[in-house]
Amino acid sequence: LPRPRHAGGELSCIPSCRYHFFLGGGLFLALRVFHTASLQSTTAWLHEPGLGTVELVNTYTPLAADRAAPGLFLEGEEITIADGGDGSVAIDLRPTSASAIAALRRAQVGDGASTGRPELRLRANEGHAFGWIPAGADGSSDGPVIHRPQMTARVASWRGEEVSGYGYSKRYYAIYPRHNGWRFIHGVSGPHLSGVVDSGAGSGAAPVAPSPDSPTPPSIVWTADATFGDHKYNYFKLLAPEGHGSGQLRESAQADTYQQQDAAYGVIGGERVTASLREIATWHTILGGGGGGAMEMKYENRLCAFTLQVGDRPPTTGLAYNERCFGCLW
Repeated sequence: LPRPRHAGGELSCIPSCRYHFFLGGGLFLALRVFHTASLQSTTAWLHEPGLGTVELVNTYTPLAADRAAPGLFLEGEEITIADGGDGSVAIDLRPTSASAIAALRRAQVGDGASTGRPELRLRANEGHAFGWIPAGADGSSDGPVIHRPQMTARVASWRGEEVSGYGYSKRYYAIYPRHNGWRFIHGVSGPHLSGVVDSGAGSGAAPVAPSPDSPTPPSIVWTADATFGDHKYNYFKLLAPEGHGSGQLRESAQADTYQQQDAAYGVIGGERVTASLREIATWHTILGGGGGGAMEMKYENRLCAFTLQVGDRPPTTGLAYNERCFGCLW
C-alpha cells in the first residue's frame, strides 16, 4: 500500500483493501487492512457453525509491502496477501492468539511449514472488476475504487474437505475527508439455495453458501449509503444471473437508493428492489482511539441471512456481509 499522508486541512490520503468470502460448510471469512497517516490496522475474523465467531487477527503491526511484486503483496507475522495482476488472489492466515490457533486446529486446516501454527489458506479468482471515483474523493489525483463482487474462492482444507464459494474485494487509494460514516451490504442469492445450516447464533437457520458449481449463477447485490465529510455517497448495483458472463450491471439511480438498519432499497428498471438482512453473527473493533487527533472509528461487520426481492418476482435467498463504520479516518 502507498504511504498515506495528510493533505492539509480536513483531508487525508487513505489506502485500504478488504476481502470477505461465503464458503461451504457454513464458513465465512472477512479481513481488512486500513492504512492511514496515524496507523495501519489489519483485522480478520471468521464464523462457522461449529466454532461460532472467532477473531483471527487484530494488529497494528505494519505489513511489509513488496513493491517489486506484480499487483499487491503484503506480509506480516500473521497474514500474507498476494493479489497479483493476473486475476488471482492468495491469502494465508496464521494467527498467533491462543483462541484463534485452537479454532483453526479444530477445523483441521494444517500447519504452516515455517511457523508450526495452523494456517488457513484461501485461493480466489477475481471475476469481473468495476471501478469509479467516490463522492468526496479528489478525482484529479486519486485512482478509482476497485470493486470485485463476483470473486470465486476455495479453501483446500477445512474439516478435512475443500470448501468453495463466492466473495468480494475492494481496494482503494484516495484522499478522503476526516469524518466519515458508511453502511455497506454485499449479498449473494439464488432460488437454488434451499438447504440450510444451523447458524450457531441462536437466531434460527441460515441459508447455505452459494456455490460456484451451481447450474444457475446467483444474483449479486452490493450497495452503500455513506457520508464522506460533507459529501453524500450512495449506490445500489445488481449483477443478475444473466450478467455473469458479460459483467453487465443493473443499477439504481442515486436518488432512489438508501439503507435502513437491516435493509437496502433501490429502483432498477422501474421495479423496486429490496435487500433484506437477518443477523447471524457480528464482530466489531475500535480502530485507533489513542487521542491527540489520531484516527478513532468503530468498525463493525455482520454476517446475515439475505433475501433479495425484485419487483413482484419470487424472492431469492442467500448470505450477505454488512459493514458499518463511523468515526474519524486520519
